[in-house]
Amino acid sequence: MFPPWQLKGLDLSHLFEPDNLVDAEEIGRTIGESIVVPTLTVEERPKETIIVDKQDFPVVSVFKIIDEDTSGELIEMTIRSPSSDFSIDVISDNRVLLSRAYTDLTPLSPQSNWIDAFQEAGGGDYVLHLTELHWAHSFYVAVVVSTTITFSNIWAVYKLRSELARGV
Repeated sequence: MFPPWQLKGLDLSHLFEPDNLVDAEEIGRTIGESIVVPTLTVEERPKETIIVDKQDFPVVSVFKIIDEDTSGELIEMTIRSPSSDFSIDVISDNRVLLSRAYTDLTPLSPQSNWIDAFQEAGGGDYVLHLTELHWAHSFYVAVVVSTTITFSNIWAVYKLRSELARGV
């Protein structure tokens, strides 16, 4: 078997003689002196806090609590209703996280770290509490009813990345 440089009748073996080899460290120093590495500064994006607070709020069919097309995080949301006859839709980055009736959520509540559904003591309001959800591109939360319900309170606090919210 011939070395590759001799296959076509060329003898390039003289290139590999010790006098013709260049020290790899010398090449590294020479190249390193001519390369300029730009400095990259990374700043954390400030976040804009948004609060939704509806008291004694009637919902006829669908109420969009949050509908955002930018990254952010839900800090917490509480829905209080005199009726358990409502559903909740939560869609994060085009993925359905939750689309269920309130009554389906109460059994999930003890096993979930982000869903809490219960009835207040003494036959009070039905409460749905959601916490700590993050999204990269879009987030949607809506309450859905089949008959008009006046919610005692619909409250949410969430943060958006300010530059993205303003289209920067």
